Amino acid sequence: MELTVFTVAITVFWVSIFVKIIASLRKQMAALKYFSIYPLLFLLMLCIIRVIFPLELPFTVIVESEKILPPVQHFLCTPFTIICGADITVFRVILGIWILGAAVILAKQLHSAHRFRHIVDILPAAKDKRLYHILDKANSGKLKTFDIKIHKYFQSPAVIGIFHPVILLPEMEFSDDQLFGIFLHEISHFKFRHQMIKLIAECIRVCFWWNPIFRTLSDEVAHALEMHSDKMVCSKLDQRQRLEYCKGIARVIENRNRFSYPALYGCGLVEENNNDKLAQRFHMILGNGYQNNKKFPLLMMLLIFAVFLSSYSFVVQPRSEPALEFYDSGVVNLEDGNSYYYEKTENGYEWYDSSGHHIKAVMDLEFDDFN
Repeated sequence: MELTVFTVAITVFWVSIFVKIIASLRKQMAALKYFSIYPLLFLLMLCIIRVIFPLELPFTVIVESEKILPPVQHFLCTPFTIICGADITVFRVILGIWILGAAVILAKQLHSAHRFRHIVDILPAAKDKRLYHILDKANSGKLKTFDIKIHKYFQSPAVIGIFHPVILLPEMEFSDDQLFGIFLHEISHFKFRHQMIKLIAECIRVCFWWNPIFRTLSDEVAHALEMHSDKMVCSKLDQRQRLEYCKGIARVIENRNRFSYPALYGCGLVEENNNDKLAQRFHMILGNGYQNNKKFPLLMMLLIFAVFLSSYSFVVQPRSEPALEFYDSGVVNLEDGNSYYYEKTENGYEWYDSSGHHIKAVMDLEFDDFN
């Protein structure tokens, strides 16, 4: 397996295609109802895997480019100056800008997340027994003990924390049915480790900060996880309770519109105020879109996995003659018209003339030794 700049380029190409497929499938209500949300989640997971492992596998076919890529490689890798003894190439400059941009964005996000978590930690837990009674009802399996914290600057109900989960609530009045649906939603986020999935997707977005398509991938991951939690909620609510649940979401949307800055926590009830995506959530919740299909999602996921494997089927690389030291044996035709054969050994190379007679053993491949 090998990693080159061209395998990374092919990875970006394939993931871009996958993201476009995801966005297209996600908009098709019939596809979601027929195949359920799981093939979509599966495709998102494969996108993440494709980014994490941009490698050439044993079955990958290398398509060599003789005219286009070699000049590109030459342009990227030819030094144009030397600084402190290091060759400076276009590729190294681009790579430096890429890494620096990712480091700055990551540092800012880590600082914001740490600051937000510190604020949450110093807030007192809610004392309202009604809240904990409804939470216990939603958390019937006693998955984990959750704290509840309320503040007017929380834009949406959310869950944070991997080992010590805290449910955040904005300073709003919710009915019992609305709270029940909200708690079911946040418990589902925690139960299925959605925070870890979002974290990985966000790290990928940060690493590829220069590519807007990866921003789309992060947004689609967030929306798919919201729909997955909605599916879990709908399995425990009747039609009347689902309507109340949607009313609770609508109230949270109104609350979010009061804020100009983005939310800083992981998995909330409302991740973004995108009208199309919110309308899709309401349609799926109230229209019984979350059906328990078992056969067709499996077939779809098998097809998706086949497409995923095909993304490793080929990679385009520039054609170039390898250095002789990469060969175990071979032939060298020198300017004097003579041919010499060599074999790689532990101590260097054994050289033979065209008739097979041993000439000498050398540590390197300097041609001057044979002229």
